Amino acid sequence: MSAKLTVHTTPSQDATCFETYWTTGRKQGIVKTSLADSIDQDRPIIAELSAIHFLLSHQHLLGEGRAGNQMEIEVTFGAIRKLSMGSSTKGHLMNHGKFLLTRYADAKVTVSKDTTWIVPERAINRVEALDINEPLAEIVDVAGVGSVSVSYHLLDRMMQRANYASITAAWQHLCKMLCGGQLARVALPPSVAKHKADKHGSTGIHLKALRDHWHFVIAQSGPRPTLVTAYVRL
Repeated sequence: MSAKLTVHTTPSQDATCFETYWTTGRKQGIVKTSLADSIDQDRPIIAELSAIHFLLSHQHLLGEGRAGNQMEIEVTFGAIRKLSMGSSTKGHLMNHGKFLLTRYADAKVTVSKDTTWIVPERAINRVEALDINEPLAEIVDVAGVGSVSVSYHLLDRMMQRANYASITAAWQHLCKMLCGGQLARVALPPSVAKHKADKHGSTGIHLKALRDHWHFVIAQSGPRPTLVTAYVRL
């Protein structure tokens, strides 16, 4: 089923704060984004990218586990469309916009300055606050582990190591394996476990998919565990 998210971002009196109005169907809302002082270039664009990523991946606005297929995202800035097409020359936007080149690579991104759809009385009923110090992580719920960040390196590895038709296909297969409860923990040999603990401070969590040949490694450092790599072992 196709779905569309429309956003429009406006500045506030504070140079680091922005309001992104959004709508899908009849629903409307606002994401109020505060950027760290260290983010000093293209602030409105980064605020809008952060709001879109937050709505799609963290709030599951268009559906949980959704990728970019049959999705349209209407944005305020042409720079976001360029970023989604891989033609942006603004390197400082890349980490904030990688989600458009990976999980949502198949989404159609369009640009519009139209604001006639905004109904403040409706939008004010769904207000979220977002503080951005660094790019938002992509996340997935792993059975038996919980909410886990997904490194973009992992999606690249999956594309390299299997013949997926698209990044969307790789993402959907990843979610199927991780969220479906068909995983088993792998116990490392003591010598290997000690080596990894000495090198990384933790052995991490090693998983294998019971119905596929995929293995996964989750690092436990940072505020949220991170799925750092995937490999095939026959």
